[in-house]
Amino acid sequence: MTTRKRESETLGVLAPSRARARAAAATLRRRMPGVRFTLLSLADPLVSGRLPDALVLCPGGAYLERDVDFLSRVSARALWPAPEGDLHGAIAGFLGHHLPVSSAPVRRGRASRKTALLIEGDVTPKRARDALRSDTRLWIVERASCVHLSERQLRRYRDLGVRWAALKPVRVVGLLASPELARARRRWQKLLPADTPVWVYEA
Repeated sequence: MTTRKRESETLGVLAPSRARARAAAATLRRRMPGVRFTLLSLADPLVSGRLPDALVLCPGGAYLERDVDFLSRVSARALWPAPEGDLHGAIAGFLGHHLPVSSAPVRRGRASRKTALLIEGDVTPKRARDALRSDTRLWIVERASCVHLSERQLRRYRDLGVRWAALKPVRVVGLLASPELARARRRWQKLLPADTPVWVYEA
């Protein structure tokens, strides 16, 4: 990562607890001097909706199972993909302003009719219940932080077939991993973007 490009950006350091985020930030400052960090515990994005546009993920590091569970919870709550390219383009045209380019592919082959529900603004529990009246189960929001639902509520909607996409997905700048977690990449690699840098630290 080029530090100059990040100096004006605040990165969220997301960890299971604020204490772990603070310790991780100390390590990251040596790697990325001049970058500003916001310390976040797992409860911040899951409960209050606090979520920067760019994150460094910092599992606890003591237990592999807990680290994989942490990444699973973050993925389910915050790491939603952009809509497919054709849907993304249609939404940009509808909104009438520029959106970040979607990295999601446009599927080739026989054309299929794609439908999605665009939900602008904050998604409260009431708005989510109202959205269920639609038959469409692909729900597109501006950012994951716009969705103010608990983990339990998100699991319920997932069980009902709801899939989320974000016009401005969260960027994962890096994963600060223990050697054990880094060796267990197969267990968590599908939870994070494929190009996520992994920075291994010794406890």
